[in-house]
Amino acid sequence: MSGAELRTAAGSLVHRSTLLVGLALTTTWSSGCAGITSERVVTLRPRPGVSRTPASIPPRDRDADDRKIISRAVAAAWEQRGATLTIELQERRACQRVESVPVLREERVVRRADAALYVEYALAAAAYAIAAFAFAQPGALSNTVIQDDAGNPVEDPTPGYVTGGIFVALGSGALGAAIYDTLRARDEVVTIATHELREGPREPCNPASSPAAGRRVTLSIGPYRDQVRTSSDGVAHFVLPAALDLLEAEVDADADADADADTSDAELDTASAPREPAPSETAAREPASDASLAATLTIEGSAEPPLTLPFRVALPYKRTLNAPARGRLNAPASSPSPPPTPANAPEPVPRSEPP
Repeated sequence: MSGAELRTAAGSLVHRSTLLVGLALTTTWSSGCAGITSERVVTLRPRPGVSRTPASIPPRDRDADDRKIISRAVAAAWEQRGATLTIELQERRACQRVESVPVLREERVVRRADAALYVEYALAAAAYAIAAFAFAQPGALSNTVIQDDAGNPVEDPTPGYVTGGIFVALGSGALGAAIYDTLRARDEVVTIATHELREGPREPCNPASSPAAGRRVTLSIGPYRDQVRTSSDGVAHFVLPAALDLLEAEVDADADADADADTSDAELDTASAPREPAPSETAAREPASDASLAATLTIEGSAEPPLTLPFRVALPYKRTLNAPARGRLNAPASSPSPPPTPANAPEPVPRSEPP
């Protein structure tokens, strides 16, 4: 094989190799940029400033020390004096110190590029090396032989220059992609002046209890319903229906009539019998047994669900004029913590002696 043929075969091999490298560069460039993984790290650092209570807490949910009220429990004290029923509601409250503290929020984004970034730099270097070789030895990348002006066979340098230009473009693309991925892989730090909410321990409010003003209280005694709102002192007044007291009076009158009829029959049966000394006409009649009716109080007017508290109304009303009937009703606390054991049993209804 002559020297010209060897040069032609070598040029063909180099030309094919450069085409393969160009194809690899094109495939890598068109497949996209390198993958970037990121990790966020947030750090809070104190900064000068004054801590304050968040404005998002409404005034009704704050105590005298500007703490947040986190729990409310309603205690109801009731008193029946005749036909008047007085309800007094008190709120037992628990609080928590919530402060908005000035801080610097530093968010650091740590990014890492995968191995494709280094492949892009390597391909860019290989492309520039081939382009430099093509421009330096264009004949080595040419398998075309032409004749010069003297008619001597020479290699055509045009394919070498074209190949060099192509690899310059491919190397520039790979280098640009590598630089872009390098910029994307940089760490980023963002610092923002903001506030952090800090919550303190659970503690009693100041004051620990207060009147439950503005609550809607519904009294239910069988079919009877009445509704009032508590005053600023947490007090509500009800007038019990007279129909309940009249019903009790009718029951007492029927009992008295039955007792008189039994006495008359006994006198007729014993008319022939020896007369025993009659009891004194001023002897006191046995009083009728005291009675009471089941009733409930439904308390509304807060963000929590309505509370229903049971108690009993004393009958007849008149026996509570001198000795009022009283009781206390405790509702569970409205808080995420387990509610306390309710103590809804009313106090015993005081009994009065008959006149």
